[in-house]
Amino acid sequence: MNKQMLKWILSQLDDTVILNLAAATNTKVKGFREITKSNLKLVKPQIMNELQKPTKTVRLKSGLLRYVTEKLEEDDIKSLREKNEQELREAIENDTYSLLDVCIALITGDEEEQRPELAEQLFTSLYEEENSAEQPEEPENTDAKDEQLAAIEAEYTKKLEKLEEQLVKEKEKNRIHQDTIDELRAKRKAESQEWRKERNEYADQINVLTSKLEQKQAELEKQLEENSRLTDEGNIFKQQIKELTDKLENSKPVLISTLMQNKPTS
Repeated sequence: MNKQMLKWILSQLDDTVILNLAAATNTKVKGFREITKSNLKLVKPQIMNELQKPTKTVRLKSGLLRYVTEKLEEDDIKSLREKNEQELREAIENDTYSLLDVCIALITGDEEEQRPELAEQLFTSLYEEENSAEQPEEPENTDAKDEQLAAIEAEYTKKLEKLEEQLVKEKEKNRIHQDTIDELRAKRKAESQEWRKERNEYADQINVLTSKLEQKQAELEKQLEENSRLTDEGNIFKQQIKELTDKLENSKPVLISTLMQNKPTS
């Protein structure tokens, strides 16, 4: 992102917006626990420098997007991103939109919506050209080493911006993965609790059935003992009957003889 343009954008924002951007980018100032409206004047230069660091680019754009969506309608922002340089220049010169809002609209939004090169062209043509007369002319022959350093810095800034964007995307992926993991853990915990509940219910049922089985087994053993006792008594009775039967058989001849002797004569 064009450093001069970013510095100018930040200089045009009021203190409330700067505070919001500091919060959105998690900007800290050494010696101050938090940044508030009461101490903003003291720390504003440090905040402005921090907001321009490449590591803040992604979060800064997100904060600027909130700012412009609160100021302009969504359809207006979409329309600005679809216009060409000439159409945007005319809209700014006619005071339909401010250069500030147009530049912010062009450098924010989803990656495919952003048009930072067009924003830089407008800024260069409408701002830097207006102020060029007030600035002393620079020598035509710029030092080659300074140009090389500027190119390296620009390339480094772009790489940092891409890395920051990748970092934000990876964090979002990690958050989604963590949500999935938490959901699976919660599901597993619920299933485990349900399994324990069912296991306890089965254990209770088994205990009840085991108790009934033991009771039936005890009753059966008691019944077997009673059957055995009755069988023994039956055997004793059979023996006694047999003995009586044998005695009766043995005494039968004597009884018949006695009866015959005692039979009356005619």
